[in-house]
Amino acid sequence: MYTVVYNLGNIADWLTAFGTIGAVIVSLYFSYNRSRKKAKVIISNRKTVLSDKLLFRIVNTGIIPIEVSTSRLSIHEPWWSKKDERVIHFSDEKPMMLEQSKSRTIYIDSYTVDKKLEEYEIPNEKKIKLIYVFRDTEGAAYSKVFNYTVKKPKDIEEKMTLTLSDLKD
Repeated sequence: MYTVVYNLGNIADWLTAFGTIGAVIVSLYFSYNRSRKKAKVIISNRKTVLSDKLLFRIVNTGIIPIEVSTSRLSIHEPWWSKKDERVIHFSDEKPMMLEQSKSRTIYIDSYTVDKKLEEYEIPNEKKIKLIYVFRDTEGAAYSKVFNYTVKKPKDIEEKMTLTLSDLKD
């Protein structure tokens, strides 16, 4: 009878092999991450004397330039929802090239948003999810979902009227 003996090497050989495989995986990850377009979408609220403005900014966080062409604000629907997209604001301005750490900013008056939400029959004081999407000329999307509380446009109109009358006095 013959006995088969497997020589699996020593522990140092095994650790060296696993270390080499790990180094290759990490280097591939970093090289892939460095060579792709990256951007961050920032949303904030800016209050003025007459109205509130929503500020949407895209910042190129990668080293590859991004040419931003369009942007839109819409009601965020889950992917399984069969509803048509309900667009609140669409911007199709001249494409703008964003180099590393450069940004593009869009301002939208919250009164305009509330007026459009009223057209979609969204109740007052309801919290809904909105999504702002920037698209580049190659079709890649950079987006951010945020919560928004609906305000009645009539309440805002009254506030604007009172503020304007205060300014005239």
